This record gives sequence, structure tokens and C-alpha cells, in this order.
Amino acid sequence: MQKTHSLPFIGLAVLALLLGHFSSPNNQDRSYSGQVILEGMVHLGDNNTPEWTEAAAEPDGLGEYVFKFKDTIGGTERALAFTTRDAHSKWVVKINNKYVCTLKHTGEPSEFVVPVPKNIVRKGANTFSLSTEKAGDDLTFGRVKLSDKPYREVFNLRTIRIKCADSDGAALACRVSIVDANDELAKTHFADKSPYPTRDGVVYTDLSGIAEVLVEAGDYIVTASHGPEFSIGQHRVATNDEQPYDLSFKLVHEVDTSGWLSADTHLHTYTHSGHGDASTDERIITLAGDHTEIAISTDHNKQIDYLPTMKKHGVKNEYTHIVGNEVTTDLGHFNSFPLPAGGAIPDASITDWSMLNKEIRDKGAEVIILNHPRWPSFVKGPFGVQELNQETGLFTSGIDLDVDVIELINSDDPGSPFDVSIKDWFALLNAGNHVMAAGSSDSHAVFVPTGLGRTWVKSKTDEPSKAAEKSIAANIRDGHSSAALGLFGEVHLNGMGSGEDVKQSRGGLNLSCRIAHASWADVYRIDIYVNGEIEHQIDVPEHSGTAFDQTFEYTMNDVNEDSWVVCVAYGKRPGSWWAAKFPELYFASNPIFIKK
Repeated sequence: MQKTHSLPFIGLAVLALLLGHFSSPNNQDRSYSGQVILEGMVHLGDNNTPEWTEAAAEPDGLGEYVFKFKDTIGGTERALAFTTRDAHSKWVVKINNKYVCTLKHTGEPSEFVVPVPKNIVRKGANTFSLSTEKAGDDLTFGRVKLSDKPYREVFNLRTIRIKCADSDGAALACRVSIVDANDELAKTHFADKSPYPTRDGVVYTDLSGIAEVLVEAGDYIVTASHGPEFSIGQHRVATNDEQPYDLSFKLVHEVDTSGWLSADTHLHTYTHSGHGDASTDERIITLAGDHTEIAISTDHNKQIDYLPTMKKHGVKNEYTHIVGNEVTTDLGHFNSFPLPAGGAIPDASITDWSMLNKEIRDKGAEVIILNHPRWPSFVKGPFGVQELNQETGLFTSGIDLDVDVIELINSDDPGSPFDVSIKDWFALLNAGNHVMAAGSSDSHAVFVPTGLGRTWVKSKTDEPSKAAEKSIAANIRDGHSSAALGLFGEVHLNGMGSGEDVKQSRGGLNLSCRIAHASWADVYRIDIYVNGEIEHQIDVPEHSGTAFDQTFEYTMNDVNEDSWVVCVAYGKRPGSWWAAKFPELYFASNPIFIKK
């Protein structure tokens, strides 16, 4: 039987009240005093389930199970442990008709522990009930134990209080990662009662840079971050004593990105997309903590305006928001923006590639990005189904790609390795497709940082709140941008930048490639590609542990044919606080086109 640790409550029945386990950090069972109030397992529902061996195949009841138990303490906070399986509907646990928790769905028998507030359990006789309004949902439930101790004592919880600021001492919203001595995510508790977005291993501060989290006693590394432009702050802490632990972090802005803003073109919420776990309220806070400057909402087949929730949380200058839509179809997923909130939704049932793209543009989208072209696998993703030839850049299906951009980096999709994605992209460019590259997070969850994979967009202003929607969209569409994961860069060829044209020259073209990163990151190599082949390679000297900002120069001689140039940089993966599933850091400029 697996044991499942606490999961966060975000005001949605599907996630339920805080759930936990009785395992200590080293996975050895924690002993506690208490009583078993229901020994066996019961089966509720209306189907015969012989495959579930932990309870009778025939149901013991339909939509309710009630039993009596006696308690010798009463009136104090307690912890309740139980085992359950397959609760799809909203099954509610009550003691003496007072709410305790809602069950979470699991495919296997799993043990949970929940807090029981004081004055629910009475000294003497008590009534325990499990019920649902949707009878007929089969589940098993039982092995119920009531601890003599409060939940906090059972798990030996400690409070860590966090305060983050920039180098001038001004409050800074941050993402705070917490791992234990084994580099495993810290188990967080009472996330449902916290005003700070919290999951195992992470908590986000509010806009004032303040957060608080409850963890089990132990040794931890606590890391505060604020996106790729800033340094990180780290503390090692041994939470042995019961008093709160106060940690202060001061982060330094180390990367000059003047003239550029960072965009996340692919964002979701559980509230509107129905999977993941980040509520809209939580998403608004995480965007600020991750220093994502342009936030494009792309819930599935919906056009969601973040602005009301931004105003609710006092978000004003941290970032600007663009309404988009991940048009989710049988052909693929297409991030499309800008689109009017509450406006007409593109018809996702269209199965003709050209008609679908026309439909999206007719609804007003100025940018169409083909998301994760190799998801869910190399063969089953859009590029696999349409049979993209990675050598010729042509589709066996005969489709005209007809999108503006493809996701080169999706930091929540390790199934699309960078070396595969870039080969696809280069093949398309060589086949004459004027298609640009973007980076995104595809974040559905609080733990998945927004803007981890990000698109650096050329901008006339360095203040996100003043960025013009049409200008940002046009620069993403036209390639005045780059795709990145942890690194920043900008590339020029005879003074022309990404997405622009430069004239051929027998006398040589001067290329400059600037790469910069914060002190926690690293870059070790830069490849200069011409028409998909490496023209020149630069090995960057070792410089770990320091901020980096250097421009590399290269002269391209005798360029007398139409070509395109892209610079790609590779960096080493940071420490255990880094949440991306990719093995390295990346930067890829959009192409500069050499023409007659």
C-alpha cells in the first residue's frame, strides 16, 4: 500500500482538505498513541468489485456509512488516519455531523491523515459518517485511527517564516524552494490554510516578500529565487526547536535585459483548464514571484482575463497580461493571442489544418503558436502525425504549416528534448517556412514555475505594465524575440537583430552574440548555425558561481546566397532547487535572414 503525503487545498472539492501520511522524512513509520475506531475496510457503491481485495466485492452500502465510537479524551485537536481508494465523487467525512475532510481520489489503497479541530470529538459517544450526494460511486474506506495527539504533534511540525527583498531592501515577491538533506522536496502542511501558494517543496511569497510554511522537523536547504535576471539566496536550516525560524533573503539584479521583456506564452489554471492544481488566485501570485513580465493566459478553449484577479491581489506594475486561448484540437494545441475575453471562441472541432488556422485568425488572433509539436510522443505529436521529415522539413501529409511560431522550449515537457525540437525547427526553416521559436512553461501547477521556459521579447519599454499588447504580439510573431531556459542573450548581424533581414556581403558580415546569466547559472558553449549547420563553435571559459555577461564576435565571409543565422547557447543545470525537467540551460535566438 502506498502512502500519500499532504496535498494542498485550493478551495476545490477535488483536492479536498489537507491530506497527509504518518511517515517520517526517512520513511520509517512514526509511532503515535491513539485508538483504532474502524478496523477493516468497507465497500460503498453499487458495483461488484472482486478485483479490490481489501474489502468485500459486494457493497456494504450505497452512498453513506455511519458507525459509533467512544473516546476518553474529547475536546482537543486530534489527527485522523484512514485508508481509501477510488473516491471520484465528493465523499465527505464528518464526526458528530461536523465537517472533517473530503476524500481525494487515488487508484490504489492509500493512507491519509487529516487534522481534526478541537471540540469535534466528544468525550464519550461519537458518530462517524462518510457520505456522498452522488450515490453509486464505488470506493473502499476503512482502517480508521484517531490519534491522541494534535496533527501538528504527530508530524512534529515547525514554522519557517520568510522575508525577501532586493539589493536596495525593497520588498520582492519570490519563489522559495525547500529540499531536505537528501535533496527531496520538503513535505509541507496546512497548505490549505495558507494565504501563500504552497505545495511540497515550494512556497511563494506575497507581493510584500513575506511567506510562512509548516514543515516537519529536519534539515533543509531553503532557496529564494526571482527568475533568471536575479541572484538566488540560500539558507541551511535545522528545524529542531519548536520556535519559528525567521529567514531573510536579499536578491541582486544581475542580468541587464534593457530593451527586452520576458514572456510566458503558455499558462494554465486549474480553475479554468480543469487539471493541474494552480487556482487563478495562486497563478496571479506565482507570476509575480517568478518575475514573468508578460503573462499570456492560455486555458484550454477559453479566453480568461486575469485583470480582475490581478486587481484583487494588488498586482499593478509586476507584469502585463494578454488574453489568449490554447485552442485544443485533434490536430494539436495552438496558443492563439490576443483574443477578446468573453469573445467568440475558435471552433476546436475543425479537423482540416488550413481551415483551423483560418478560423483562429478570423476570431482575431494575431499570433498562432504550435505547442509541444512532439507531445505526447515523437510519433503521436502533431509533427509525428503529419509526418515531418527532419531532413527536408516537408510533411508527408502535405499540410501547409501556416503557424507563426513553434514551441522550441516547453519547460514542463521533457518528452520533447531540445536536440529533437531544434532539429525540427531548423528543417522547417530550410524548407522555407518563416516560423519563429518561443519558450514557455506550460505551467498548470504551483510547483511548476511560470516563465521558466520563457520568450525574451524586444520592447520599447522596460516597464512591463506599459508594454503595448500589439507590439508584444507582433514581436513574438515576427521573431524579434528568442527562446530560453535560464539564459539571456541577444544577437546582431551587421547591426540587424532576430527576425530581421540583412543584405548579403562578399566583404563579410559581423555577428555579435551576447550571452548573460545570473550567478547561479552557467554557460559553457555557443553554437553559431547557418542554415542548420554549425558555422562556428565557441567554448566559454569556466566561470561557475559568478554572474556572466559577454559579447562574442565572429565574421562571416563570402556570404553570397540567401541564408539564415541562429545562435544557440548551452549551460549547466543548477542545483536541486531548480524545477525544470531538462538536463541543461538553453538560449536560442530567432533567425536573422541574409538576403540579396
